[in-house]
Amino acid sequence: MTAPTQVAYLGPIYSYSYLASLEHFGHTAEFVPVNTIAAVFDAIQSGLANYGVVPLENSTDGRIVDTLNILARADIKISAEINYAIHHNLIANCEMSEIREVYSKPQALSQCRNWIDHNLPDVAVYGAASSAEAAKMISQADTAGAVSGAAAIASAAAAEHFGVTIIAASIQDKANNLTRFAVLGSDSRSATGDDKTLLLLELDHCPGALADVMIVFKTEDINLTWIESFPNPNAANEYVFFIEFVGHQLDEAVQRAIVGLQDYSRAVRVLGTYPRATVTGVPTI
Repeated sequence: MTAPTQVAYLGPIYSYSYLASLEHFGHTAEFVPVNTIAAVFDAIQSGLANYGVVPLENSTDGRIVDTLNILARADIKISAEINYAIHHNLIANCEMSEIREVYSKPQALSQCRNWIDHNLPDVAVYGAASSAEAAKMISQADTAGAVSGAAAIASAAAAEHFGVTIIAASIQDKANNLTRFAVLGSDSRSATGDDKTLLLLELDHCPGALADVMIVFKTEDINLTWIESFPNPNAANEYVFFIEFVGHQLDEAVQRAIVGLQDYSRAVRVLGTYPRATVTGVPTI
C-alpha cells in the first residue's frame, strides 16, 4: 500500500493553516502539526513531511515576515499556492454582555480590531499561540482555574470541534480577508496555461537597479502579480526582492526574462512555478 502524503502545517488542528492544508490536500493526507513556521521548513528538510504549508501574505496585515525570512535563505521550492478566505468568529460559552476578555492569535485580533473596538470597547484583549488554542481554552471555561467571561476569535470549524458557541460570525474588518499560503515541496508542475512563477532577486545596491529589472519584464510583456522587498540576510542595509509574475518557468518569454535578469542581478533564484489558485474557504451559509 502507498503511504499517505504527509503535510506539515502550523498547528494545532483547526488552525487556519490546518484548514487551508485540508482544503488543498484532502482527507487522505496525513497532517503533521508543528509549533512554528520554521518548524514547517525543518519538517521538509528532515524528511518528516513530503510537503509543508506556510502563510505567505494576508490581504489585511501584509507579508508574513517569518516565512519570507526563511525563503530568502532556504533551498526549498514552492509547488503550489492556496488562497484561503479567513472568516473570524467571536466564540464563547456565555452571552456577549458577559464577555470580559477576548483571546486569539495576534494576527486575528489585528484583523478584527475595528469590530472589537466598536462592539466590545471595554473588553481586555490578549494574544494566544493560535486561534485554535484560544478556542480550546474557551471550551474548558467550566474547569477549575479557567477564565470566566472569556471569549475567543477563531474559525467556525474550531468552534464546532471544541464545542463552543459562535456569538458573532465573520467579524473580520475586511469582508474579503484572505491569506495566501505557500505549499512547500519540490514537485515539478507542468504548465496549465494559468500559472505564476516566483523569483528571488539580489540586486546591486545602486541607483536604478530595480528599474533595470522592471524593464526586462516590460520587454517580455510579463505581468507582475506581487513584489516585496525584504532585508538581505547576507548584507546589512541592503534588500532582496521577491517578484511573482504570470507565466510558467518553461514559457519562452519567462526563460528569456530569467536570462535577461541575470545581467542586472547578483543572483536570480527561482523559488517555484505553480498554477494560479482560486479562493477557497468561503462559507456556504
